[in-house]
Amino acid sequence: MPSKSITNLYPLSCAQEGFWILDQLNPRNPAFNTSAAFKLKGRLHRDAVEQSLDFLLARHESLRTTFPVSNGVPYQYVNKHAELGIEYIDLQNTPDKALDATVEEAVTNRIRQPFRLDQELLIRIWVIQVHPGESILVITQHNIISDCTSLELLLEELGICYSAFVTNQIPVLSELTLTYPDYSIQQRQKLDGRGYLRKLAYWKSHLQDCPALDLPMDGPRPRIQTFKGSSLKETYPQEKTGQLQNAATQNEVTLFMMLLAAFKVLLSKLTGQKDIVVGTPVSGRNQTETERMQGLFLNTLVLRTKFPEDGSFKALLTKIKEVALRAYAANIPFEKIIEEIQPERDPSRLPFFQVLINMFSESGQGLKMKELHVEKQSLAVDYTRLDIALYITHTSDGLGFTWTYNRDIFHRARIEEMASQYLHLLDQIIESPEEQIDNLILITQKTHESLENVPLSSNRTADRAALSEPEQTFLKTEESSYPKTTTEKKLVGILADVFHINAANMLNTFFEMGGHSLLAVQLLNRVRDTFRVELPLHFFFENPTIREMATMIEELQQNQYTKS
Repeated sequence: MPSKSITNLYPLSCAQEGFWILDQLNPRNPAFNTSAAFKLKGRLHRDAVEQSLDFLLARHESLRTTFPVSNGVPYQYVNKHAELGIEYIDLQNTPDKALDATVEEAVTNRIRQPFRLDQELLIRIWVIQVHPGESILVITQHNIISDCTSLELLLEELGICYSAFVTNQIPVLSELTLTYPDYSIQQRQKLDGRGYLRKLAYWKSHLQDCPALDLPMDGPRPRIQTFKGSSLKETYPQEKTGQLQNAATQNEVTLFMMLLAAFKVLLSKLTGQKDIVVGTPVSGRNQTETERMQGLFLNTLVLRTKFPEDGSFKALLTKIKEVALRAYAANIPFEKIIEEIQPERDPSRLPFFQVLINMFSESGQGLKMKELHVEKQSLAVDYTRLDIALYITHTSDGLGFTWTYNRDIFHRARIEEMASQYLHLLDQIIESPEEQIDNLILITQKTHESLENVPLSSNRTADRAALSEPEQTFLKTEESSYPKTTTEKKLVGILADVFHINAANMLNTFFEMGGHSLLAVQLLNRVRDTFRVELPLHFFFENPTIREMATMIEELQQNQYTKS
């Protein structure tokens, strides 16, 4: 085991260093807090809660760590002894009509409180008494000492300790043979040698000329990142989840890879880009000794996928699998990749990626406290470090999707539509996993219903000045407006790329969609490349609908076949 300094000062891990830099750039920002809240029904023994926290503080160095700076260099300082004062809040006299709102405000205000990394313990506990037999337990930590797995472990051990102390017993927890400072030192020692250099070389090649994702936005990107976030949730039923899992198994990929591939198809169709970069977190607990430790072990991998020439979803899955496996094998701290590659820094966004996807599975025992009914409370997300993040939870009931987004650049309506489009893509993939990507469409029934009253200008094009949302859409008609044939589906995909739109209508004409001569030329080129036929330019000026365009393409293809 590495020897420790008698001063109790230790180097930061690479992930801690990244959060420390973020804190210096955005001081006292609650976006770096991670929190959980629980409703407790029954008599809560405060002395048992306090004993439990003292026990856990003594057990885990991370909970006793602050981050002072010496000669301009930040260090972990592990306090030999530390006390964590619990704040008790009594709201029992609050009128019933105002109780829920008062409790929500009390919780929200507290989890938003920022930390001073160099001056205080980076964990806080509150107990809010709402009735004689009902209270709310709130826990908040700074990310520099914790990640999601650490929070789950903390809650599990808190429950074990409380249940022991409330019956006058000593908690029995597995022995820890490594400390987080030990882990930090070991990690730094490994940042050398041929293995590390090989992995670094992979990332330098993989991320060369990394493109930014050009998502359609509802407002200008702020010059400096604002962290203002919001979230929405969607669910996917167990039956469909099982079908999606079967499709993944048949294609020899994991369920996460299948979901990632669908996510990248969505992003590609929304941006028109064929080189899609997203981030995904991975656990750094690759040693048995770290499995039960408190601390920040999370790392981020950058998954860049260039869409295959084949153009099929199956080919994309193969590419996704290859990229993911290589990234897992080349796992080194994200902060070191940034340090070595030194990408151009933009204060308005993270380097390399602005969109993230992460998948969780039900794990751990959660918070269980003797003689108490424990119910987890949902917390409002009002901050984010990304443009968009998709968090997927795999449970016995199916898949849960939580979309968090920067509300300065996206309206909620856009994210709602994006979420429904993603589910619609998953439905199509279940039905035909080997479908061509061009044939996977984003049109949903919700899209058609929302476009019913799109205003038109005098020349029958969409009147953008009169639209409430700054996005280009098509008109809605009956069921006959949906693409049906393979040619129609491919044509819709091409139109989505050329017009940068999210929905199409088979009964609209080129000019009703806002077409002009330059777009006509682009469309002709795409049609020629995809269908191997030549449409005359005057064709668009004769007011054909999208369906008529598809029919003409099929006729030209048939003529070519007959002649051959």
